[in-house]
Amino acid sequence: MPTAQRYQHRAAECLRLARGTTNLTNKALLLEMAQTWIKLAEQAQAKQMQAGWPAFASRSEIRVTTLE
Repeated sequence: MPTAQRYQHRAAECLRLARGTTNLTNKALLLEMAQTWIKLAEQAQAKQMQAGWPAFASRSEIRVTTLE
């Protein structure tokens, strides 16, 4: 699995965990971690594209939403 795709999966996992917690501190940290993974995925995707690798997902395909 390409690096960008692995990072996207990690971001999704952080979002899943954030949805499952009621602790606001943990939720905020998990959302921040997800945002960081998304930024890393974007950077990795840009490098892959420069190297001629296919893009697997754009930022619009990863949705970070606020959780209640």
